[in-house]
Amino acid sequence: MSQHEGRHPIKEALLSTRDKFVFEPSIELISNKQATVQGAKGIIEYTEELIRINLSDQEACFYGQNLSIGCLSQDSLEITGNIERLEYR
Repeated sequence: MSQHEGRHPIKEALLSTRDKFVFEPSIELISNKQATVQGAKGIIEYTEELIRINLSDQEACFYGQNLSIGCLSQDSLEITGNIERLEYR
């Protein structure tokens, strides 16, 4: 058996440290019409003018008109509508 056969040092290193990675929430804006939020922990408030999202240690507040949430998954969501302002609290 050769030295590299059956062993993958990079894979082993990544697997041994996977619990040590910290993923920060992120928000991607596409113009003022769409936002994708990764790392969302929950929806705090949801109206057509305001959507407040829990991001663990802070909130993201989307203000605008005709706002709606789509493509909801366990830790991400998509906001569409006319986004006028984004604030962090």
